[in-house]
Amino acid sequence: MTSLSQTLEDFLPNALMEAQSQLQKLTSPRLANNLIQAAVSLFVNDFKIVEEAIRANVELSQTIFPWSIGEAKLLLGC
Repeated sequence: MTSLSQTLEDFLPNALMEAQSQLQKLTSPRLANNLIQAAVSLFVNDFKIVEEAIRANVELSQTIFPWSIGEAKLLLGC
């Protein structure tokens, strides 16, 4: 699971930067920002569900899945 943790740590900031880069091509910066914020919100909501399920059902979940919703939000700039 360490590799899962590292993958997540590498993916989140890069995904946000990639989305921002691609959406800059839109004519409306406001629309781009709204799309990014909506996507981040959806991801955070889904991540929270996954985190809660792991914590409730997996023994030693903190060792297996050390990420919290707060850490994911931090990486996404929330």
